[in-house]
Order: sequence, then C-alpha cells, then structure tokens
Amino acid sequence: MFFLVVSQYAQTNEEIAGVYLRKSEESYNTLKVDKSLMYFEKALKLIDSARTAKTARLGSLIHYEKKNYKEAKRYAKKYFSLAKNKSSDKYIELLDLYVDMEEKIAKEEEEERIRIEAERKKMLELKRIDSLKTLWKKQKESLNFSFDTLYSFNKYGLALVKKDNKYGIIDDLGYVKVTPSEYENVKSFDGYFLFLDKKENPTKIFSYNSKTKEGYLLPEIESLSLLSTNYGKVMLPRGNSRIVFYPENSQQAIVFDLDQKKKVVISDIKELFKSLKKNDFIDRYKEDDLEIKIQGDWYRFGGHLGGNVYALFGEEDTVLQGYLLSNKQILKSTDYLYLGCAYKGKLEAEKNGEIYWIDNKGEEVSSPKDMVIGYGGETKVESVAPGVYQFYKLIKAKKYFINKDDKLETLKEFLRKNK
Repeated sequence: MFFLVVSQYAQTNEEIAGVYLRKSEESYNTLKVDKSLMYFEKALKLIDSARTAKTARLGSLIHYEKKNYKEAKRYAKKYFSLAKNKSSDKYIELLDLYVDMEEKIAKEEEEERIRIEAERKKMLELKRIDSLKTLWKKQKESLNFSFDTLYSFNKYGLALVKKDNKYGIIDDLGYVKVTPSEYENVKSFDGYFLFLDKKENPTKIFSYNSKTKEGYLLPEIESLSLLSTNYGKVMLPRGNSRIVFYPENSQQAIVFDLDQKKKVVISDIKELFKSLKKNDFIDRYKEDDLEIKIQGDWYRFGGHLGGNVYALFGEEDTVLQGYLLSNKQILKSTDYLYLGCAYKGKLEAEKNGEIYWIDNKGEEVSSPKDMVIGYGGETKVESVAPGVYQFYKLIKAKKYFINKDDKLETLKEFLRKNK
C-alpha cells in the first residue's frame, strides 16, 4: 500500500508539472517571459530537476531572455547531455545561443570585476581621505592655544592672555612674550604692560613695552623706598612712559620712568620750593625735612606727579592727605585717594575703587584714548572651544592656521594638495 501511494503521488506531481511546463511553453511562445518563468519554477518544484531535453531547453531559453545567463548556461548544458539528435536545428540553435551566453557571462564577470575593483579603490580612497582628515585634525589641534581668556590685539600685535588667574602676553604669530604663570594682576595703557605678582600690594613688577617688545623687572622696592616692603598702590602707565605707585610705609608717591628704567627725582628740591613759594602755591617750606606749609597746615612733600600736581602726606606719618593742584587748591584724599601721573592734561584718579579722570585743577574729564588700541594686522582669532583658540591669516588669498613658524591650510586645501 505504501509503494502504491508513493507511486500515485509521484505520478500526480509529474502530471501537474507537465501542465505547468505546457503553460510555461505557451507563455514563452507568446513573449510572456515573466509568466513563463513563473510556471517553469512551479513545475521544477514538483519534479526537482529538468528530466527531459525539452524541459532543459525551455529553461535555458527562459533564463536567457531574463538575462540570467549563468542559469541559462546550466540548463543548456543539461539539454546537451539529454538531447539525442546532436544535429537538429534546435540543438544547433541552442549551441549558438550557448556561445553567446558564455560571452555575456564573461562580460558580466568582467564588469563585476571592474565594479569590485572600483569599489575596492573607492574604499581605499575613503580610508586614505579619512586618514588625511585625521592627520589634518591632529595637525590643526597642535596649533591650538589654551588660555582662559584671550584679549584683543593692540596695534603692535600684542594681546593679554589669562590662564589659571595669571596674566601674560602673546603676539599675533603665537609667540608667548610673557608666560601666564606668575603675575596675578596687570595694568595696561598706552602700550605699556605692568605685571604685578599680587593683586594688592605687589612686591614684584614686570614692565613690558609693546613698541620695543622688551620687558624687565622693576628695581626692588627697597632700592626705591628704603622702609617699604611692597609697591602699594600702582597706577596706570601713561604715554610719557611714567607710572606712579604709592609704597606702604612711605611718605612719597614714587614716579618711575619705564623707558629710562629709573625713579624720577627732582634735581633741585630747593629751587622747586622757592618757585612754589614765589608763585603762592605754598606759604613756607623746610627743605631738609621736605615739609611745606599750605593755608596754615604743614604737609610732607610727597613728589611731583606732573602738570603742577604734588602729593601731600601727613607731617609726621605716612598717611596720604591729598594733592596740591595747579590752581593752588588742595584736592583731599577723601575725594580721590590716588592720582596717577599727568599726561596730556589728564590724570588717573581713584575713588571708592573706581577709576576716574581729572585735569590738573581737579575737574573730571573724559577718559583718554589708549594710544595702542586698534589692531591693523592680518591675524584673526577663532574660539574653537571654551579656553581654546586658534590664529589664522590669509596668505595669497588662502586661509592658513598659524602658530609661530608652523602653518596649516584648510581641510579642503589640504585634501586637494594631497590627492
């Protein structure tokens, strides 16, 4: 019974497959190739393989039309092995078609080889470009400058920098002129930078001249004011290269010439006092004690700030009392505690920690213009991340990132140059 059922089942499959093969051939003859292939594949599922030369030939022709040349060739070879008449028209026709199949297969394989080779080259090029991009990125990062703050360049191409609450100077090519590692405060005006080791009462001052691009340490305070241990209050440098500071434990406002690198002293104090008395600035004076009497009160003469403005200290202490002005009036220290040196008719004045500007008669005036504001160089600054900067400039109309003598073109130009 088992073999009878299997035999009947196989017979049924072959019969159904025969119907599909007939429909497939009819569809092929009416140029319905897609439908022909569908019927053919349904038949093959029932009989597993092409068992006759006719079936193999049909399969070869269908797949040839569908441009499945390797399948067409496989069925053609099956047909050649099953065909009895090697000289029939159908045999010769398929043999001619077989040659065409091989040519088309060879062409497809060559095209596939070319495609794979092109894809391989493309992948290699992409890897090369990725490597170049990585290299460029590393080179670009090597040109970074790391500062908490980078201030504007002045007209001499110098800029203040701040890092970890310390100040320094960098130029527009990336050369650090003063390393931001020691000085907690800076006073900058008219092209001079004063770096102070402490925010208050500094014991060390480094002066840097924008124009000459040179710097030096000021003399120790003891050599300028014998009993002082710090510079006290330091005022802004001015365009005449002079600064004023008020050392602790001193009865003098020290005027220092930054260009000549020395304390400014009055060559003949007696002649000055005589002149002041003659012109009714003072009533009396004691030359040896450096004391002067004004409007009935005695003061310790504390130095000439320029513009006929003189510092006045207590007669027997180091308390700053005020200033004798060019109009013969006294400006009390309760009005303005500290004055800077006079330059072009203006003096820096401090009141309650704020900076004001006055003339030599004590009247408030507009702020003077910092003579070195306004950078005219080629360097531009990019902030690439918080605390990270890069410098760039145009060289022959092309953008280059720069750091000292090193420079790097843009990524686009870098890739073009390294084709």
